[in-house]
Amino acid sequence: MGCVDSKHKLHSDNLKGLEASFSRKPWRGTGGLESLVQLVRDLQEVDDYFRFHSSDAAAQARVGSLGNEIARELVGLINIDLIRGRDTVTIPRLKSIAKNLDIVTRDVASSQVEARLKELHRQVAQERLNYVGTALARASDPSMMTTAATQVLSSLLDAQPHVREVPELVTVMLHHCTNFSEKVIECLLVMAESDTSLFRPFGDIAAKLDAMAQVLARQVSTSWPPLAARVEEIRLQKAMLLVPTTLDSFELEIERAEQIEPRKLLKILDTLLPLWTDQPQELTSRLTAALQKLEISVTTAFDRALAAGEGSRLDMLVGFAKDLDQRRAQLAAEVAGVAAAEPFSRGLETRKAGVTLRTLFENAEGNVAARSRELHEAFREAESRVKATQPRERLKERAEEYRWKFRLGNGSFKDYSAARSAEVEALYQDWLDKGKPSDVESRRYEIKIQVASAPSRVESREPSIISSTSTSLPPETDTVKSSEPVGRPRCKYGEKCFRKNAQHRKDFSHPGDDDWPTNNAGDAVREEDSLLHMPMSNPGLGVGVAEETFSLDFLLMTQVNLSRRGRGMRRISRVEGMTFAQQHTHEYFVQVVQFVKEAEDMLAKAEVELRLLGDSERERMQAQVDQLLPAMRPALSEFLGLAVFIEDMKVIDDVVAMLGVHAEGLGIKSVLKQLRMRDVLDELKLAYKEKDVLGSSQPQKWDLLRLMWKHQAVVGPLYYNRCGIVKTKQEIQTLTRRHVQIRCQALLSEYADDAEFGAEFRFSAVEVLAGAARLAAARGSPETLRGILQTAASWQCDVAPLCKSAETFMRKSLGDAAGSRLQPLGRVIEVLDLGQEIAKAAHKQLAEVCNLTPFTGQIAEKAFGEVNDLLDKAHDPLKMPASVNQLVELRTKLRSNDAATQFDAEFWALFKVRYEEGFTSSTETQTRAIEWSMAFCEQLKQPLPPWMMNKDQVEALRKLESAMTSGEEGRLREAVVFAKQTDYKSDSQLSSMYEKSVEQLRKLKRLPSGWEMDGLVGDDAKAKMFKKVDLAGDTLISLFQQIFDKTNAGIVTRDRKEAMPRGYRVQKVESVWNVDSWSSYVKRLDGITDQCSRFPGSAPVEDWSGWSGNVATDELGKAILTEARLPSLENSANEFLMFHGTNPDAANLIAQNHFDMAFACKTGLFGAGLYFAESSSKSDEYVKPDARNHFPVIMCRVTLGRVNYVPNPDPTTDPGRDKLESSCLRGDYHSVLGDRKKARGTYREFIVYDHYQVYPHFIVWYTRLSG
Repeated sequence: MGCVDSKHKLHSDNLKGLEASFSRKPWRGTGGLESLVQLVRDLQEVDDYFRFHSSDAAAQARVGSLGNEIARELVGLINIDLIRGRDTVTIPRLKSIAKNLDIVTRDVASSQVEARLKELHRQVAQERLNYVGTALARASDPSMMTTAATQVLSSLLDAQPHVREVPELVTVMLHHCTNFSEKVIECLLVMAESDTSLFRPFGDIAAKLDAMAQVLARQVSTSWPPLAARVEEIRLQKAMLLVPTTLDSFELEIERAEQIEPRKLLKILDTLLPLWTDQPQELTSRLTAALQKLEISVTTAFDRALAAGEGSRLDMLVGFAKDLDQRRAQLAAEVAGVAAAEPFSRGLETRKAGVTLRTLFENAEGNVAARSRELHEAFREAESRVKATQPRERLKERAEEYRWKFRLGNGSFKDYSAARSAEVEALYQDWLDKGKPSDVESRRYEIKIQVASAPSRVESREPSIISSTSTSLPPETDTVKSSEPVGRPRCKYGEKCFRKNAQHRKDFSHPGDDDWPTNNAGDAVREEDSLLHMPMSNPGLGVGVAEETFSLDFLLMTQVNLSRRGRGMRRISRVEGMTFAQQHTHEYFVQVVQFVKEAEDMLAKAEVELRLLGDSERERMQAQVDQLLPAMRPALSEFLGLAVFIEDMKVIDDVVAMLGVHAEGLGIKSVLKQLRMRDVLDELKLAYKEKDVLGSSQPQKWDLLRLMWKHQAVVGPLYYNRCGIVKTKQEIQTLTRRHVQIRCQALLSEYADDAEFGAEFRFSAVEVLAGAARLAAARGSPETLRGILQTAASWQCDVAPLCKSAETFMRKSLGDAAGSRLQPLGRVIEVLDLGQEIAKAAHKQLAEVCNLTPFTGQIAEKAFGEVNDLLDKAHDPLKMPASVNQLVELRTKLRSNDAATQFDAEFWALFKVRYEEGFTSSTETQTRAIEWSMAFCEQLKQPLPPWMMNKDQVEALRKLESAMTSGEEGRLREAVVFAKQTDYKSDSQLSSMYEKSVEQLRKLKRLPSGWEMDGLVGDDAKAKMFKKVDLAGDTLISLFQQIFDKTNAGIVTRDRKEAMPRGYRVQKVESVWNVDSWSSYVKRLDGITDQCSRFPGSAPVEDWSGWSGNVATDELGKAILTEARLPSLENSANEFLMFHGTNPDAANLIAQNHFDMAFACKTGLFGAGLYFAESSSKSDEYVKPDARNHFPVIMCRVTLGRVNYVPNPDPTTDPGRDKLESSCLRGDYHSVLGDRKKARGTYREFIVYDHYQVYPHFIVWYTRLSG
């Protein structure tokens, strides 16, 4: 029954959890439908239980209600977006959930979901069909159908899957298909004569419509007249009418045309091609002949244009030839009998390419030379400005704080003029000072800009690589580009142009192109804007200047041209100003970039033309191209050298990127590598270049410093100022070296794959650093030396040459520190530390840099000297740890070297001599020596010398002395345990102290002399002092056998469950050594003895005859204790040895943890006490055997004290259990003697109610003798 209730509760709780989970609706979040799937599964399990295994109608109703709510939730999750998007994952998932839910809702969920899906399919299908109907109704003019047909077909195809779910809409959709088919036929009949290209797209539409409509027609058992056949029929009809006349027009146009009109001819061809399928061979031959004649005419026109040098005419004819090739290929692919011909446009392109390349080279050779001369002059001017800026680090400082830029229409940013940028910055700072207000009035500022528009062009002659002319505005004017296009005509559609044709993009300029006019605000200038704002032109300048107002919004960082009705919003940007290096080289670098851009444009154009030439002609022209590259190399080498010097890698990357593949031909990368390496090495030499302070002037400088220090009262300020200057110079030098190290590392990382370059750089760098290392070693500058080695190692250089300088420094420094009496031991440690740091910087061990073995003797002698001085002086507790730590630190420095072993041997040899000669004469000095040695060896984790007392022995001796002095039991035991764990026997003093401590502990605990303390103390001072010892000796075992035999009364009571044995045989006796129990027992024994003394005659009991005789165990119990060397029984407290029968587990627990009154039998005849017997046969009634069939009985020392004698037959009522207990616990008695021998003729029982009146002395294991 309980199992059923627990299941019911479990499923009820699950139902509550499902209801709570449903109320949270986690599937509406980002978790997906997994939680809803799991909810339905769990609900199925709950429904199964309440339906088939429970009669809880209310729970069944709740399950059904929850299932219906989930079904409604599923319906709500199905929205029209899922249907429109044709979600092939979510919809099937929802259907599956509904199907699983049908078990709970009795098939309601699936029907609701299907109904919802059908409703939404109907809605979407109706939307698509309504659109089709509207589009067909609007296409009243057949010309409108040409654009609407594709959209109508797309809508019908979209509606088809939805109509499939709603069969009643099939007829409606077929009706729309029929209307669409009629519209297509009507359009073709009207428009085909003027536009035959409609047949191809309409044929595709007809094929798709037929495939879809035939499926729909089969659904309603009707037929569908194929539209594709009707379209083909109309095409053939139109072809019979139009092909002959159109072909005549094409031939006539070719014959009479003095100038070829490509558009007209291509239009005629585009009319013929869609109709040409299945035309007679005669007409096909005529068309082929006409095309051949047209090619001849185009070739003739190309020759004339080539002779006249009409470049635009040549481009037009080549383009027309490509269009003809395209139509010819289309005709060959679709019409049988028309062979594919080689494209004749390729020959025209080849001839045109040769002319173009010759013209290109004629202009480029002179222009490259002219521009190179100009760039050389600009380079010299920029270089002089850069070299004049000292120190070199100043080149990286900012020459101006901030610059302002505005965004152009092509997405790039352009700088304001310097004056205008300063004006904008002042306005921006004003906005910041106001606290960056966000309201419109406070965050916007207006500026005036001079805007130029040019009704007439002013051309300035300026050398260029590609062309010899270029248009520019007057310098230093805050103007915009001319609104009149220079070069290509502007596209009339501007930003709205959608044409992707490459030829159109080539012929017309568009927003974002270089020749599309823009103003300083980045706005594309429209023609009407130019005319509207065009002022009177300045005849001298050729441009008109008008002032326009711009609004700057610093919160949004935008600008708007207010003079043009607020149009042309552009982003503005505030960037950091130029450095001095950028300022000095900006104009020169701009010229270089323009030079490279023009050269790359020319080379790119040449590459395009070269591809069109034949092999021999291409090789000849390629040689001319290759001759141009060396002419550019001097100008580029100068540029690279200056850019490398100022560390402007961005402009180098820009130029290299523009050159592209030609950078290899120019050798830019190899030149750049060498330039950068040379520049970095020059800076490295400069950073480590120091004046040799070892020259002849050094003594004079030291004399001057001594003189200044002697007279510091006069020249003190000068001295300290000089020190400050030196410190500042050192800091500057450190920063300079760090900077060049970073540059070197960056260069190596950049060319990490170039092994040859890396090896060359590292070799040169080591030469520079080796000289600096020698100087640093001679000057005794370890920090500089360490920095040099660390730098070389980080660059993966060969540090062997540098390590020689490090070895020189170490030998000199270590020899001075160890050999000088004036230098303390700490100086030796400092030198070793410096050496370790230097070696670590080189990724080596100190032993690899310098051999320390020759110095170990001096170091050991200096170390022992300091230790000896410390031990001979008066004891200072603060100096000894410092001395130990110092020597440990020294020894640690030598650990990684062979010198450590040699140092240990020499140091301890000196120590032993002093220890044996002098330390032993003074106990205090010897103790300090041992303490020092122990501390030293402990930190090094080394053993003490064998001739010296070890740490544990000294500590044990101290603990024992201190514990004995204190007399505290706990401390004494801890000290004894600690001493026991040491080799105390090897030292006579320690051994004697140990024995004394053990005896003192025995006395404190009042332990029996028969207990061995060594085993009892144990190895853990916190552990309980307890032990069970097997008693040996025939005499002792014989006494236990006698006490069993003599006390065996053979009387059977109602407590015996088995037959009475013939006798007992003692097998084993365990003596219980429990220190805590014994101490408590002895303490209680003393108290009872004292109390009994106040009641004369109570202890000892003088006459037991009135109480059924003497205690049966009295004599043999005393004999056992005497033989076991245990304290004798105390007669003055009526102490006896008695039996207590129990089971094996209880016997062991009582021995270890003592008796527990909580387990006393509360229903015993004499109350809740501990019951003992004087007869072995009585205790035998309560024992249980172990696995060997041995029975345990505990022989206990029991202090009876003043005995309450009870001979009554029924003590439970006379006098009663409570009164008996109270007589001992709160009265003047200590125990109860229940004389059942007198009352019932069985056994006497001895009861105590305080467990401290009992000590479990022995556990006797015996066997029963049967029969």
